[in-house]
Amino acid sequence: MATWRTSTQTLVLLCFLVLTKVNFLEAAESNTRSQNVACIERERNALLEFRKGLKDPSGWLSSWVGKDCCNWTGVNCSNTTGNVVVLHLKTMDYCGSVGHSEAFNRGTCLSGTLSPSLLNLTYLSYLDLSGNNFQGIPIPEFIGSLKTLRYLDLSRAAFIGEVPRSLGNLSYLEYLAANNWVEAVNMLPSLTTLDFLLCELQDFAESLTINFTSLSVLDLSYNNFNTTIPFWLFNITTLQRVNLQRSEIKGSLPEVSRGSLCNLRTLDLSLNAINGKIKGFIDALGGCGNNTLDYLDLSSNNLQGKLPDFLGNLKYLSVLRLAQNSFSGSLPWSIGNLSNLVMLDLPFNFMNGAIVESIGQLTRIATLNLYGNSWEGTITENHFRNLSRLSIFALSSIGKSVVFNLNPDWVPSFSLYEIAISNCQLGPRFPTWLRTQVDAFEIILSGAGISDIIPVWFWNLTSRLWVGGSFG
Repeated sequence: MATWRTSTQTLVLLCFLVLTKVNFLEAAESNTRSQNVACIERERNALLEFRKGLKDPSGWLSSWVGKDCCNWTGVNCSNTTGNVVVLHLKTMDYCGSVGHSEAFNRGTCLSGTLSPSLLNLTYLSYLDLSGNNFQGIPIPEFIGSLKTLRYLDLSRAAFIGEVPRSLGNLSYLEYLAANNWVEAVNMLPSLTTLDFLLCELQDFAESLTINFTSLSVLDLSYNNFNTTIPFWLFNITTLQRVNLQRSEIKGSLPEVSRGSLCNLRTLDLSLNAINGKIKGFIDALGGCGNNTLDYLDLSSNNLQGKLPDFLGNLKYLSVLRLAQNSFSGSLPWSIGNLSNLVMLDLPFNFMNGAIVESIGQLTRIATLNLYGNSWEGTITENHFRNLSRLSIFALSSIGKSVVFNLNPDWVPSFSLYEIAISNCQLGPRFPTWLRTQVDAFEIILSGAGISDIIPVWFWNLTSRLWVGGSFG
């Protein structure tokens, strides 16, 4: 979930550079300075005043001297007007948190106070102070008066208290990352991205009435909500990406109106304590004729029941992760309709019954992990008929009730990188199709019912072998 978040931030920054063009033109009309001029004196003085309130033990801002503030660390100006438009003071170092002394700060870590002199940067569109250690001071009210801001990131900077309600005045704001969830964000009409990752939030505002009209990215992962998902969250019809991974969510999935999440592309609810069945939720997701969901992660919860037939309606789904739940029954036949599926991750559930042959229709599947279940029935060539891109295959049956019935002359169309087959009847003859798997890095065959002599060629496939419970 870290990958899509990083790509989202990059995209927002690119959008910011385009969107602030209007601001630059407006500044040009009000400023007659030439294109070659350095930064504006009033704005340089504002930055120097801002620096006075900061503690910078590493000398990170030592470049903040001289007349041309546009060349200072973290400062970008308009090429047209010389106005400061970007203040990017995000640190990648670990700066401690609330309660840690300033001596704990290492590397490029800022602390101290924030001066309202920033109000003199009248064309500032991008402000990022994330990752620093401001030692538990509140977010200043004056931030809500920086009315040209489109991007604001104050997250993981050891601010405490509520986000000031004055932030509701930032009518151009499109990206917000801070350490608190508060009703103020509900008054930001242009907000497209809300990022509260790792903010130690505990209040999910279950009764909040949401007025978002543009919100597309919501990241509340790695928090401490200890509550159910509020009903309003999935009523935000503009959402495209939602991440609630490891946020101590409990209870059942909320009822969702069919057609309300037609824009959703990524949903990560993994590593929580969500329980109950998913049929109604999946029916709602699949109820859009134009649904675009391509990533669904419900792994490591307490979900149960059968996988619904409507899964097959999520035609753009590329990643389906359902590991470590309590799902039971067999795979729905409709699983074969997921022509874009690249990963099916279903280990350590209570799945039983035969594995449907329609799984052989997943032409793009690369990872097929069915390990740690109670499968039954027979596996034939039909299960692998069109799986030419398969790279990782894992299957086990707790009841040892799966039999591989493959023609001795069968040559699979795939070349596996990892193979794990346990407690399934591969034998009694040694499976000759393995000879074709020359790209294998790891092969695990355990409880495979093989009573044949292990051929010499098998030992040459890879150095990482686990056969019949002993290393080869």
